[in-house]
Amino acid sequence: MSSDGALDGFALELEGDGTGGFYRVRNRKDQINRSAIINRGEKFSVIADLVEVVHGTLKPGGDAGAIIVADFQFIPKRGRRYKGAIINFQFESDDPSVEVSVEKIAPLSRWALNPTTRNDKFSLSFKPSIEAIPGVGNVSLGELSSSQKQDKLFHTEVEGSMRLETRDEGGKDTAQWVLGENEAQKTGIARALRVAIVVKRAILNASDGEMIKLSIDEGPTFRVTVEAVAEVPIMSLGWAEEKFEILRKKVPVDDAVVFKPGKNLESGLFDFSKTALLAEDLKKVMAMSLYQSFEGLAEHKEAPEGHEHLKE
Repeated sequence: MSSDGALDGFALELEGDGTGGFYRVRNRKDQINRSAIINRGEKFSVIADLVEVVHGTLKPGGDAGAIIVADFQFIPKRGRRYKGAIINFQFESDDPSVEVSVEKIAPLSRWALNPTTRNDKFSLSFKPSIEAIPGVGNVSLGELSSSQKQDKLFHTEVEGSMRLETRDEGGKDTAQWVLGENEAQKTGIARALRVAIVVKRAILNASDGEMIKLSIDEGPTFRVTVEAVAEVPIMSLGWAEEKFEILRKKVPVDDAVVFKPGKNLESGLFDFSKTALLAEDLKKVMAMSLYQSFEGLAEHKEAPEGHEHLKE
């Protein structure tokens, strides 16, 4: 395992609004593979750690790239919860002639845990009548009623996608995950999420637009800016009634995590092939847990097939 040391400190506590202190994580001078990506919050905590960085080629003799694995924890204090969250990884090269693109992620598309079914019944009844007819009086048409039953399935879910955010051509530069709670149970989003990303590095030839291959340890540093924006329900009348307003914490962006070709951060948890990164089954790397416990997280790490893939 290799690492480049601890943080050089935290800065900037925002104004208190009942959600605790928030901090910005900074790089030390020339720091590579910073392990602490995000570390903020008290009553609502968001923590993200860099777990693994392995440089290699996407396939034997192919383009240079890297696998990046990161862990997220969303930890509300007792009696509170996160309704949702959005995680963004946005990549850029420190040399504009080199393009860094997102080639593969996990989770990709919609994945879910904790399915529950709720039976919703809608009914309508009324008693129509005709007003008085001379010599007859009021005429009742009896009672009319209509009812409908519908079973609805709810999940705690995460949806991953690859996007173009800072450019309108070339490879995708952003990996995004959207987390949502089980709307029927209202128990909050997943407490722990592990994500994996495969990126490609190549030189963009300005004359013909073709990409030129780089070797594993060749080329400039590149970086990723990571943001996690969480949604928190604002409660009134104690914790009994939920309003529709959503509180979005706006905090300073943490320093980007810098990567250097050829400099790995290996945790010992994985055995990635450095010559075929794109062939790795990232579904065996990803994990999502509803409970903040070592046992629960280990169970999902060992059995990713327990996650349900939701088809559109």
